[in-house]
Amino acid sequence: MSKPIRKNLWTNLDAIGLLNGLGIWDTQYKTLQYVRRPIDNNLDLRDRIIRSHNNPPGTTLQGLVNGLSNELGLEPYSLKTKKTFYLSYQPTPIGTPNEQDIFAYYNISGVWYELLPQVWSENYYDAKSNNYGFIVWQNDRYQNIEGLKNFEYSNIVEILQSDIPSNTEFKFIYSLKLLDEDNNITIHNYTDINNPNDSKDDRFTYYLPETPNKENQIIAYTLNSIPSNFRSNYYNDLGEAKDFIFTVRDHINTKYKHKWNDLRDSTCVWDIHLGYGSGHIPHFYDAVTPPIESEVDGYRYTSESFNGGIESYSESLYVSDIEISSDTNNREHWYPRVYPGKFYVNGIPYYLFENPQTINLTFNDGSCAIPTSLERYYHTILVNSGFYNDSYSNPDSIIDGKIYEDYNYPVGYNGNNIYGNIYRKKSYIPNITNLDDVSIGEYMIDYENSIIYAQSDSEVWNATLIYDAISIPSGTIIEYDLNPLNDQNISLESMFLFFGQKEPTVLTKDL
Repeated sequence: MSKPIRKNLWTNLDAIGLLNGLGIWDTQYKTLQYVRRPIDNNLDLRDRIIRSHNNPPGTTLQGLVNGLSNELGLEPYSLKTKKTFYLSYQPTPIGTPNEQDIFAYYNISGVWYELLPQVWSENYYDAKSNNYGFIVWQNDRYQNIEGLKNFEYSNIVEILQSDIPSNTEFKFIYSLKLLDEDNNITIHNYTDINNPNDSKDDRFTYYLPETPNKENQIIAYTLNSIPSNFRSNYYNDLGEAKDFIFTVRDHINTKYKHKWNDLRDSTCVWDIHLGYGSGHIPHFYDAVTPPIESEVDGYRYTSESFNGGIESYSESLYVSDIEISSDTNNREHWYPRVYPGKFYVNGIPYYLFENPQTINLTFNDGSCAIPTSLERYYHTILVNSGFYNDSYSNPDSIIDGKIYEDYNYPVGYNGNNIYGNIYRKKSYIPNITNLDDVSIGEYMIDYENSIIYAQSDSEVWNATLIYDAISIPSGTIIEYDLNPLNDQNISLESMFLFFGQKEPTVLTKDL
């Protein structure tokens, strides 16, 4: 009989907390614990983890601002200055000397404005002192030809104009030399711009330092920038603390309900297995409802807010146990039992179904009826009809017909066309869901009204719905022996199990 054991339930937030120094292991490295303030609740801890990840502390001026702001619960501000960009390629010089051949544009409220002029090295100091234009720096000259641009560009662009707002996006258009199939040189325009499908891409975003608010933000000084009268605000000529220091102390003690020198490990570490449900940080969010105001007989009432929300939700594939069997030679074979869920191969998500069912649907003006066999707790994947053809229906040589590629957010240049055959599922919200809430390439399932909403380029189109028709999963036994004693290949004794892609086809050729 199997023996039940307690295991940690991890989320991505747990990993971020551990990597950013907010989580620690117990002495036996079995339980993850969190360093916390005595009055921190789950939501406070979650916000601290996100703060430390998005605004990492460090020994630089920005790092000190981040660290102190995170510790005191204040909003950090950016000290970042970015007026220099690095083009993806070295532009090809075109035309005669001082003739513009690189073009810069900046985006204000969705409108692109051209930045002029392109400045050359002999005018650099004049342009910088008068705050206009941009310069693409040159490499060394390599020949001397009258009337031609006898230099090579670097890929460094410096913005000289100073009245451009911070957080402004730029794009640059320049010429490149390319070779055609006959090795002839051709000239083509190339555009450098932030990836529109990646909200974190800021390669071509212009930044200026923010001005801190002295009332509610940390202000850090370098040794060269400390105001001359700074010390006099805190200490007198005899080195004695003034009333202002005691005011700051009283403010901290009042706001945070504790004194720093009173902290002990037993009071600032939270054992995730004690009194917090499943023992991990809530995966979605501890929602806080706003107060509800009402009026009865001329009196206004305000109800208190409530904490709530979904505690956790995970679609990850996992191995539950190992099935052991013996053959006629008394050799043990270890076969893993894998429960349905999502996994990744080369960054592409797949879903392992236990009992996959497929059904063809016809959408008319973006909607169709829900199949009668579909239950709301089934995992679903919606794809354009024909996407899973005969060659794709068996993506794994060991698990036949149970693995399907799931939705992957489009990335790369013109990324909307990369994974456009697989639709992104949006959450169903009662009384709100309708066709206007989904964009092209998305779908929603309205179980209340038995309708599937989806958007395509056509008014009438066909799609395939894959769903796992099972209410209580029992897992799938993978017919792959993990017992290293039975492995003839010594290099495989690390006991890794790979699945999700076909084995490569070996092509042979007679010599």
